[in-house]
Amino acid sequence: MRAAAVLIVDGITQPWNSAETADALSLRVIEAEFRTNPLSARRFVLSDFLGATVLQRVINRLQICEVDPICILGDPHHPASVEFAHSPVDGPQPSFQNLWAEAEQLFLQFAQREIDFVFLIRLGTYAELDFVDLLQFHRENGEAFTCVEGTRGPVHIFVLSLAKGSGWADALKSVLRREPSLSARYKFYGYINPLASAYDFRRLAQDALAGRCDLKPVGKELRPGIWVGEGAAIDRRARILAPAYVGAHAEIMAAALITRGSAIEHHCQVDCGTVVDDSSVLPYTYLGPGLEVTHAVVDGGRLLHLARNIEVQIADRRLIGPTHSASARHRTGVNPLKSPTAHGIRGLVAPTECVEPASFHKAGEIAPSS
Repeated sequence: MRAAAVLIVDGITQPWNSAETADALSLRVIEAEFRTNPLSARRFVLSDFLGATVLQRVINRLQICEVDPICILGDPHHPASVEFAHSPVDGPQPSFQNLWAEAEQLFLQFAQREIDFVFLIRLGTYAELDFVDLLQFHRENGEAFTCVEGTRGPVHIFVLSLAKGSGWADALKSVLRREPSLSARYKFYGYINPLASAYDFRRLAQDALAGRCDLKPVGKELRPGIWVGEGAAIDRRARILAPAYVGAHAEIMAAALITRGSAIEHHCQVDCGTVVDDSSVLPYTYLGPGLEVTHAVVDGGRLLHLARNIEVQIADRRLIGPTHSASARHRTGVNPLKSPTAHGIRGLVAPTECVEPASFHKAGEIAPSS
């Protein structure tokens, strides 16, 4: 029994196929559009989250369940803001003029390769689904396709049978058109986050750091609830209060405080004396000295205050803005979930004149003043 997967993702400009691309999945975000899009309108499945995107985490979950190949298509009804660093070297190049035609072409190729079942996922909601159990449920019910339904409605995850006479073409059209149709319903009562807004994005970070879901940060847990990515530099006079995350190659300067479920993503810089409280700082973002960032999502010069539902664009880069290395986001990288150094720390503590180590604490503890 073989199973493949097709992920439909808003904003993809080139297809990706695990069977045709040997390299690990690597995304490059077009900075011009990504930086100008309001945070309130972002597609957060494509944003780095505790060291990896939700897209990369879903692919990793499918691969653990031995689903192969995994293919990605873009939805032509949404503007593209992401491209893949590795495009297929062989095989057809879909034109993205007709999502149905592209999906049908893939399904025909799957049938020729004697693949029995296909997971079709409209990526948006994050669901910690057991794909093996879903597939078993689908086989036992014998329907042309099965849809996953959470406690608050459909999750946009489907399983289709490719057996001859199964009517997969009609089922595929029904799914892509989002039309109601008779199908088996797989009731899912596990962890679900709709990721429909920045509020959901922050809640997912809080849940992951608090252990309320299975999602794990990419890095090493130096203390209970404190995760640090490879190559992060934390000044000895900085304080990190659990739960918190500091991403790969991020820099935390002297007297800075990271607390209450905050996530500092890779290649960020938090300058001296700045407090980051219950916030997410997206990759390649600089926070200037002496700031207090609370209940917010920050990306470059954009700050969305979640408690007040206000988003501002700050032009003064001495306060907040992109880091000097922001152009590096265009460079080809690897899937951090597959990186052999994902759990190593290089140069964790930046050299300072202070002889005391960086201060790590549990929530509620008082850190030493010197």
